[in-house]
Amino acid sequence: MDFGAKNNIARSLNERGCDVTIYPAFTTAEEIIASNPDGIMLSNGPGDPKECVSIIEELKKLYNSDIPIFAICLGHQLMALATGADTHKMKYGHRGGNHPVKDLKSGKVYISSQNHGYVVDSETINPEIAEVGFINVNDKTVEGLRYKNKNIFTVQFHPEACPGPQDSNLLFDEFIEMMGGKRMPKNPNIKKVLVIGSGPIVIGQAAEFDYAGTQACRSLKEEGIEVVLLNSNPATIMTDKDIADKVYIEPLTVKVVEKLIEIEKPDSILPTLGGQAALNLAMELAEAGFLDTHNCKLIGTTPETIKKAEDRLEFKETMEKINEPCAPSLVVENVEDGVAFTNKIGYPVVLRPAYTLGGSGGGIAHNYQELVDILSNGLRLSRVGQVLVERCIAGWKEIEYEVMRDSAGNCITVCNMENIDPVGVHTGDSIVVAPSQTLGDKEYQMLRSSALNIISELNITGGCNVQYALHPTSLNIV
Repeated sequence: MDFGAKNNIARSLNERGCDVTIYPAFTTAEEIIASNPDGIMLSNGPGDPKECVSIIEELKKLYNSDIPIFAICLGHQLMALATGADTHKMKYGHRGGNHPVKDLKSGKVYISSQNHGYVVDSETINPEIAEVGFINVNDKTVEGLRYKNKNIFTVQFHPEACPGPQDSNLLFDEFIEMMGGKRMPKNPNIKKVLVIGSGPIVIGQAAEFDYAGTQACRSLKEEGIEVVLLNSNPATIMTDKDIADKVYIEPLTVKVVEKLIEIEKPDSILPTLGGQAALNLAMELAEAGFLDTHNCKLIGTTPETIKKAEDRLEFKETMEKINEPCAPSLVVENVEDGVAFTNKIGYPVVLRPAYTLGGSGGGIAHNYQELVDILSNGLRLSRVGQVLVERCIAGWKEIEYEVMRDSAGNCITVCNMENIDPVGVHTGDSIVVAPSQTLGDKEYQMLRSSALNIISELNITGGCNVQYALHPTSLNIV
């Protein structure tokens, strides 16, 4: 039913294989029911919902029809009024594209687009008819209802928002399923954690790991967890005696970590805030079976996630699985295969060794001799003897998104950033500006949705940096 519907509501249903018939706002319930629909969508619209007296009367009949119903914005308010609840005008209203909404069923939080001045009064909802399904995280107002013993749910926000945020677009999938038929708790088993620092600040690994690792130690201690810190850098506040319960200033090597685990007997190890050095150590210990043997659990990530993110072939295959574009590429383990693939796609090519610090050993090859030199060095430096050879896209915009995700699947983008220099100039040699300066909303939302898809597919619990190359005059991304 069209109360002022946004086109993307119908488009979102069409994309999911639905045949959509749009009925004017004052269509009778009898006419709609007679068309034998699989479901009914009540759209958004303007104004005070209480003035829609005749529409509310028709919705009472649709409520009793047992046809699945999904309502958005004004439709949500009208259905609430039709079932005995009340609405009131807000002092300021909710406007804009950055409102956090919590799904009380799953515990997930969505960043939503909103534009309304009226809201359903929570105290007037009949608990025998409906329950609050969504709340606004900021002011705790009602953002949606789930109706009891009915295939009906409604939301105040806009899951169809285009270009975004698209976090809650999956509610259309829930509606399709309906027609066809948390806050994360503290793990009581974690009592003692070994945190691996990033070591000395060197070219290729920035100082932010020291800051992040320090905050991690403090947060763990606030939760009453004993913290053991290993870091080879005595010149950072992270190794101050007040940051952790025990501090070891020792070389970041596998043997040292093994010895430390044997002495301290931590139940968990946290490597995700120590940069590439800590991730490599964690992978070697996990692959060797040492962590399992000593009942030490990897937290903040899993070996599978690290492999998907760091192993060039695994990452490429994962991106292809979720239809995120990658440049034409091939993982090689010898110079000959690299030369053969380069002859196929042409120069220049980018060479990216797997599991190296800050891209060490990589580079751009413009000719045969550069290819052989860089590729040989990259294969030598890679922990697993692999280098990704891919088509060079120098000159494209370089965009980054900082993303966070918890174990319940809640995702947020902390910020996005844009390198002043284009792809081809190493990030460490460029200047990064936050937020991005040259992206329109369409590009921003497209990349944001992509970043959330990627961190979810990788099943990361914690922080993640996703880097993109965006063509300067089109929507092509890598």
